[in-house]
Amino acid sequence: MAGLTYGDRGYWRRYQEFFPTALRITGDNAPAEEWWSSHAGRIHLDRVARPQARAKLLVLHGVGTYGRMFTPFGRLPGFSEYEFLAPDLPGFGLSRERHDRCAPADYTRWVECLRLLVRAERADDPRPIVLFGLSTGGRLAYDLAAAGWELVYVDAVHAHHHPAEHRRDDSRRGDVEWRNNLLIDWMRRPLSTATKRTAGLLGNAWRDPRARRVAVATLGKLPTALRRRAVLPAAVERRVGLVEQEHGH
Repeated sequence: MAGLTYGDRGYWRRYQEFFPTALRITGDNAPAEEWWSSHAGRIHLDRVARPQARAKLLVLHGVGTYGRMFTPFGRLPGFSEYEFLAPDLPGFGLSRERHDRCAPADYTRWVECLRLLVRAERADDPRPIVLFGLSTGGRLAYDLAAAGWELVYVDAVHAHHHPAEHRRDDSRRGDVEWRNNLLIDWMRRPLSTATKRTAGLLGNAWRDPRARRVAVATLGKLPTALRRRAVLPAAVERRVGLVEQEHGH
């Protein structure tokens, strides 16, 4: 059964002014809207079908956003050779939990939902799927790869549109991102990588208050991260390494 569509809800249109004209989504070029049912509920999908494309691009949003916000990326020339798919993850956008109710974000439910979605997409279509994750969506890519899917994580993409003259201090957000990246290294990357990056942090902690805060926060959560350790498959780790070399990590 169909539900609300983004034709009914227009808030996403407010974001279009922040994209170049050629990428903006309008009523005339909006993606097709679909509904997919899973144990997590009824999941809304934006799709730009390109049957001749050699692969699919699955775009994953983060906490507090939804798939339609990122559909302009589907119009980028570099993505024109991919079929484009942007789901609203459970609890966000137009997706609904079971019993048609909204619920808080549950990360484990997101992971399971995406595993089922990828399996459903591959069931009738052998084309490979490329995962493009933003913020928490990037972490999802790591976890899906650790579960055996041949996917690659690319580090965070940041963009600032029309910054205010007096911007608020973003150092707290940066501290959390730094801590989370280190914890992901301990959960998903080789021990040599995690050890080297953590040692670099600790080496700066004695003279840098920010590094000291991040070190304390990281070490406090390290036992939990180690209990959840499941490294990326070797083939995926090699690809992640190539991406990091390209970006100077």
